[in-house]
Amino acid sequence: MAKRRDKNPIINEILLLITEGKSLRKSLIQVKMSSRTFFEEIEKDDELQKQFAHACDIRQRILLDECIDIADEDEDDEKPFIGINHVHRDKLKIQTRLDVLARMNPKKYGNKIDVTSKDEAVQAVVVTGMIITNEPKEDESND
Repeated sequence: MAKRRDKNPIINEILLLITEGKSLRKSLIQVKMSSRTFFEEIEKDDELQKQFAHACDIRQRILLDECIDIADEDEDDEKPFIGINHVHRDKLKIQTRLDVLARMNPKKYGNKIDVTSKDEAVQAVVVTGMIITNEPKEDESND
C-alpha cells in the first residue's frame, strides 16, 4: 500500500500494520493512538477512508490464508503433534478466524447463500386470514 506522505504518518503506520494482518485495536495500541482519534481522522478524509477499507480487505485475505496454513500444518512443523488437544486448538483457531471473516464481510465469507433473490429485495407475501373448518369436502363424503 502506498504511503501518503502529506497526511498523518501515524495513520499511515496504522494502515500498514493492518495490511500486515494486525487488528485495528493492536495497531492503535502499538502507535499509542485512541480509537476515537483514529476514526475522527479517517472520517475527515475520503481518501483515508478508501485506504482503510483497502487495508481491511487485505487483512481479510491474510486471515483466510492463516486458516489454510493452520489447517495444513503437519507433524514436521516446529510444534509437534501433541494429541487431541492440539487438534481442538487448531479447529478453534480456524473457526474463530472464519467467524471473524464472516462478520467483516458477510457477503463474501458468510454462511448464508442467496439462491433466490440475486441481491434484490424479496417481496414478502402477507397472509391476512384463513378459514379452517372440520366439515368434510363434498368429494370426501361416504355415500
